[in-house]
Amino acid sequence: MRQRATDNRLDEIKARLVEIARAFDLPGIRHQKLGLFYNGERTRMMLDRKKLIENGVSPELIKACYSQSKPFVDARFISYS
Repeated sequence: MRQRATDNRLDEIKARLVEIARAFDLPGIRHQKLGLFYNGERTRMMLDRKKLIENGVSPELIKACYSQSKPFVDARFISYS
């Protein structure tokens, strides 16, 4: 229970720092030996099963069946100790 509260608080802090990084167009924020690396909104490749079915599933078509996911925030804390 305590770990979940800590994780939730850490997520809140990260979200607020990301807002600051976005607002000032910063690649990250550093305070003493702790930093936040912000890599912006990102997507990842995912396999679209409907496209596989529609295209007959050959090796060439499998490659053509990938599409971008919804954007996600890529930010993580870094220790400089």
